[in-house]
Amino acid sequence: MAPPATLLADMSQRGQYVCRSCLGSLRTTQHRPTARTTTRPPWATGTAANTPALTTTIPIRTLSRSATQVRGRARREGGAAPSSRRATPPRAQAEASSSSSSSINTPPAGLPTVEELRRGLEADTEANRIGRTDDEVSVRFFDQLLDGTIVPVNDPRSVESELTRKMDELEGKLKDSEKLIKEIEKKHPDGPIKRRADRMRRRLDIIREVEAEGRKVELEEAEAAKSADKTTPTPASIKISEMGFHANARRHVRNLNAVLRPAAARLKLNGDKGIDTKIITAVWSRYGAARIGLAESWSNVPPAAWALLWDVLARDSSAGVNCKNPRRMSHIFYLTKDMQAAGITLTDEQQILAIEAMFIEGWQAEAIDNWRRVAATLGAQPSTALAYWELGVRMNSIEGDLERAERAADHLFDGGLAKDGCKDKPNPRVLFQLIRSAASRDAQAKAWETYRRLHTILEARGPGGMKIEDYDEVVSAFLAANQTEYAFDVFVDMMFSGAIDSRQRLHVQEQNDQRHDKYATPKLPQPVANQFFFGKWLKRLIGAGDTDGAHRVLKFMQSRGIMMAAVQVNGLLGAWLRSGTAENQALADTLAWQMIESRRIFVSLRRRERQVEWPLQLQSNRTRNGLAVDANSELTFVPRASLETFLLMADNYKNRGQIGMMEKLWTAFRDCELSSTDAYMMNQLIESYMRDGRADEARNLYRHMVHGPQKVLPNANTFISLVRSVPVNRGIAATMSDDELQVAGNECRKLVAEMTRVAHVAFRNSSGKPRETVDPREAAYYQALGRSLLHTFRKTGDYVALYVMLQTMLPLMSTADAFRVPRFRMTSSLAIELVSGLSSTDNKYYQRDTAETRHRIFKASEAVESLLREARMGQLNLYRQPERPRRALTSSGVQSDLDLSDDLSAAVAHVYRIKCKGVTEDQFAAMHDAAVAEMGLQKYFNM
Repeated sequence: MAPPATLLADMSQRGQYVCRSCLGSLRTTQHRPTARTTTRPPWATGTAANTPALTTTIPIRTLSRSATQVRGRARREGGAAPSSRRATPPRAQAEASSSSSSSINTPPAGLPTVEELRRGLEADTEANRIGRTDDEVSVRFFDQLLDGTIVPVNDPRSVESELTRKMDELEGKLKDSEKLIKEIEKKHPDGPIKRRADRMRRRLDIIREVEAEGRKVELEEAEAAKSADKTTPTPASIKISEMGFHANARRHVRNLNAVLRPAAARLKLNGDKGIDTKIITAVWSRYGAARIGLAESWSNVPPAAWALLWDVLARDSSAGVNCKNPRRMSHIFYLTKDMQAAGITLTDEQQILAIEAMFIEGWQAEAIDNWRRVAATLGAQPSTALAYWELGVRMNSIEGDLERAERAADHLFDGGLAKDGCKDKPNPRVLFQLIRSAASRDAQAKAWETYRRLHTILEARGPGGMKIEDYDEVVSAFLAANQTEYAFDVFVDMMFSGAIDSRQRLHVQEQNDQRHDKYATPKLPQPVANQFFFGKWLKRLIGAGDTDGAHRVLKFMQSRGIMMAAVQVNGLLGAWLRSGTAENQALADTLAWQMIESRRIFVSLRRRERQVEWPLQLQSNRTRNGLAVDANSELTFVPRASLETFLLMADNYKNRGQIGMMEKLWTAFRDCELSSTDAYMMNQLIESYMRDGRADEARNLYRHMVHGPQKVLPNANTFISLVRSVPVNRGIAATMSDDELQVAGNECRKLVAEMTRVAHVAFRNSSGKPRETVDPREAAYYQALGRSLLHTFRKTGDYVALYVMLQTMLPLMSTADAFRVPRFRMTSSLAIELVSGLSSTDNKYYQRDTAETRHRIFKASEAVESLLREARMGQLNLYRQPERPRRALTSSGVQSDLDLSDDLSAAVAHVYRIKCKGVTEDQFAAMHDAAVAEMGLQKYFNM
């Protein structure tokens, strides 16, 4: 029989065949007349016997055990000890003996016979059957603890159970974490976790899109290699080899190659315009993941790949609209470090960018030191001189080395570049950083001179000169350094284009200093010494978000005795309050109460007819500090608080839940005799009580302010707030008892009765004049009020009151209008909400995405559509349904909005009449009339 094909496939395994050549060698060795004839060869095991007519095949493992037993017996009998270094299968021995049976009739000395082997095989088989073998392999299990200690495991079966337990525990923790994340996202849908997940998801989508593009490019590599443009790297030349990396590093390198391929193709086809934000994001993400693995063998990265990485990651955001690279300097910094580690020589332009990136990433001292060392090379070459000296101006200005920064600026603008052979003109706006640094380091004179130098250079460049944005940059630099006087000079230059000499006041100040008259204040020119001119400045600063600068301008106006307008200060108050920071909130509170105090002083003096003394009392504490204004000074010379001031503060206190400050503001509002917005202030106070959970006090406050000595006139917003105070709107109706629902229903009926009593005042036009059309903003309030009332009666289960309100809501809200313009209309969505019993006011029980909710809304829409057809045909018989004339159809045959509103109201009323189960028509009529009388709606049924 021929040996199997896998005889030498694995040298660690042993087969049961031996070739004839080996058998021949064995026979020759056995009969060789040497001194070692009784010793086995190194590879022989003495496990086979030669017989002329028998071939035996025995597994090699069993054969070894049998041979061991036979050798043991041979030793005990005094025979030579055979070697056990290699086993010879019995089949080979048998074949060898068969081929030479004529010369060998007995086995060599020391070899076991076939009978002995057979007995050993039977004994070994029996031992295997009963589980007793003399060479069983023992396996011991060990476990490594968290501190690194290795301990033996006594029970091997506990290993599997321990792993299962840990896997179950880990799976439970993952489920808990997933549940926690979902709860956090549900409570904070726009929280940081959701935003971070969205960012990562968008980044992965971008990477997948670029990789898909790379796979398309890979199919076109053959055509791209044949292109005539040999300077652009081909995909083959930018491919990073994966040889020599471990498995994880190879995966990252493979991903990097996948995004480098489309980047190279875009550069080749479209040039610099081909690189956009997606390519930059994908390349940096893949390169950042592959950096650690590439560090094992930088030589695998070809020079073309480094050049491509630099072209992509160093792309400036100003290269195009679709190219945004906010972390450009960070990319350059890390890429430079890697290129130096790989031994790649940077070009001159790359060295300048690397120095700038080093400076921005926090290595300022090292960057400036490198900048100084390359002055003789990069600073003298025509191709890099401009960028080198502009970088020196910026870096030295930021570090406060004004002298060195000024020398660099002189080299730029005083002919130094021409000597270096550079023909490009420097950008004068590089001086902005020098102005900012000089102003912040008490070098105001140098900052002003630099500004004038900038102004002169820009004006000499041709039409346009300094732009408004340039002036704003300089103004913000002086304001940030609390140099309001210089900022004002720059603003005057911008507004009057140099027609007014703003430096004249500085000369006056110098003359005053010479006379030691430190209290003399330079007078401003008449065209600028007024609140209108300063109002333009304040409006510009507040619009740009520079509230700190606007605050300093107010202090500057106070120091010059100029009263600012209330509308200007209110703009600053609103900006502070919208920011939401605690510091700005405190500033707004302080300034607002100072304005309120100014209003109180004015009212007190007005009562005594001494209005002239009002600004004089405020002027007593104004600062007179020459050019500089104390940053810690307070504003005292402020205008009177206006209606807008109180409205801003009332809304802010309501949102912050500061009821004490709201009550104090109300008292100040009454003292300031501003009565035209009493309703608004009362509404804010009621809302504050509502937010604090004091609904009963909110209703008592309404009764005290409306029916008390103050006689405040309510409006529609007042009743919207009062409807929210009903208990059923502050809790979950499904968890309330029947008695609590009945109390809530009675409270809502009293509220409607109060609304009916004051409807002629509360529902009048805001302008006080009759109009033929309703204001859309007012219509939204009335629509919200009607919707809240109907849903409140629905949730309390007072279907009779709901039935009555559906009949009288339209005429009730049009009571105070001379033209009876309808302010409330039943819409299809509101009708479906009422029929289905679902609304967004039902708190967490309103979930539009559930199957049950969708089914209820679908059924309700079908019912409304069916009842609407019956209402149009007059088939709905409702108790005391008001008769209203039908309007003509539109030109397209569509029903008018008022007729549609009436029919929808009738359809919903029919549904809730059916819901009054077990109530006869006579009983329902009595209940209807009682509800009408209780809510004072009788006159609307007699119209």
